[in-house]
Amino acid sequence: DMTKQEKTEAVRLLRAGRNPWRERRRSNWLLERMADEFSRTADVYELIKTFSPEEKTGQAALLAINVIQKDLAMQKKEVRQRLRDYEPILNLYEEARKIETKAYLYEFAGCTEYQEDYEAYKQICKRLWDGYSKSIEEVAQFLDDQQGQLLYARAQERELSGVYKTIKRFVEGDLNRSIGAYTSLFEAVGFSNARNRAQLYGVFESGIRYIAADGADGGYIRAVIMPEEIAGRKTERADITVFDAKGQEISTFSSKDMSVKDFNAKLNDLKAEMGLYRCHSFDTKDQAAGFIRDQKEAKLRRTRGKAGE
Repeated sequence: DMTKQEKTEAVRLLRAGRNPWRERRRSNWLLERMADEFSRTADVYELIKTFSPEEKTGQAALLAINVIQKDLAMQKKEVRQRLRDYEPILNLYEEARKIETKAYLYEFAGCTEYQEDYEAYKQICKRLWDGYSKSIEEVAQFLDDQQGQLLYARAQERELSGVYKTIKRFVEGDLNRSIGAYTSLFEAVGFSNARNRAQLYGVFESGIRYIAADGADGGYIRAVIMPEEIAGRKTERADITVFDAKGQEISTFSSKDMSVKDFNAKLNDLKAEMGLYRCHSFDTKDQAAGFIRDQKEAKLRRTRGKAGE
């Protein structure tokens, strides 16, 4: 869904060996996190929501990607057909391109040893114009545009292929699970959203939430969001407390003691350490602790069931 100008810039970056989609992601902290942790489970949910914003299911996201891939395949087919249709013109252009430097040196630098090449070049230009009403410049522009379209489509295909494989791995391992009740740890804590609302709209949030995650039975966290005044400017702050499965406090850290970047990095480390990928939010500590107990009991039942088999 890029504009024509954005696509032109994307092609320029691709020719320079850079990835325009990954570079665009770096303008948004959430998408940057997706790029950096592409293989992690939490990011699969963000990818699914991106390609299936209504249904929010893995299968719908895969189908949506298939539609885009088919459209890209058709675009490439159309470009190749245009190149085949232009083949006689492109053959003449290729002949001219091989000797254009020598023709230029004869005409503008006085290199008389290249007179024969210059005459051949002029003859090719005449054949292009008389036979096809095309100038060398027009053919060069056409070829550059078509090659740029192919380069852009192939790069999109590679990018989509990686996304498709990631979502497919998730679907095959978790076919019957809905993502509607899940959020990432960053969303569950809500610090970035609170700061954005404070900065953009002057609206400040205060609240306490307890966060636990599927498959993470080692503990849970408490996130406290509250207004904070820094250097005379009102903003938001977040205090995080980590509890073990028995409800004992393990550690704490706060955004007031570090930069936003470092705070997000601490959350990221905590997510990896505790497995806080598919998160649920609770109003009370007892609810979060109960969720952990239920998970442990379910895990124990599954273990016993396998042992009985």
